[in-house]
Amino acid sequence: MTDDREVHDTDARLWEIVRSRGLGDYFLSTWVECSDEDEVVRRVTAASAVRCDLQTAMRWYPFGVGDSMEDTLWIGRHHRGWTHVLQISGTYSLHDSMRASLTREGERLLSMVTTDVEGTEDLVLVENGRLVDYLRWADNTPEQPDGLFARNMTGVRFDGPDGTQENAFLEVIGRITGEPLDETWFDGEHTFCRIVPGAW
Repeated sequence: MTDDREVHDTDARLWEIVRSRGLGDYFLSTWVECSDEDEVVRRVTAASAVRCDLQTAMRWYPFGVGDSMEDTLWIGRHHRGWTHVLQISGTYSLHDSMRASLTREGERLLSMVTTDVEGTEDLVLVENGRLVDYLRWADNTPEQPDGLFARNMTGVRFDGPDGTQENAFLEVIGRITGEPLDETWFDGEHTFCRIVPGAW
């Protein structure tokens, strides 16, 4: 497992990167502490998996083809021991079954959710299928005063114009995983998964 004490400088425009890719209205993202992308694909119960770029994957965003609400994911290695799972359509990544499967061998999992309808939810940390810590959206306070989030918040700016708090969550995630989300990840080819119906 990676050392969460290591802190990196991060780009102050992380949320702008997300928005520039057309994901600002519906961003469901999971980072799982596993460097084996193929293993992550196996654990999400993919009915099919193909390599593609973001433009191809975005054909399903955010409701699936023909508003089918089919669950689809775009999965790619993030950085040194972590894999990023981006929900393109559906809500599978919010369900306990997927989180339990992705952390069944003791891995940690970070989840960030923001939609144009519900707004941004608390940033959560899951281990072994259990919610062990969360960073509250309402007041930027971690549930565990000495936990993983608390140890990676020093100097992070939460207050400011629209997008500042989303950016702060991404910055905290980048500190924990060892690398912030960047243009390079979005420019790459990753594995597009269509999830077995009823998997969750």
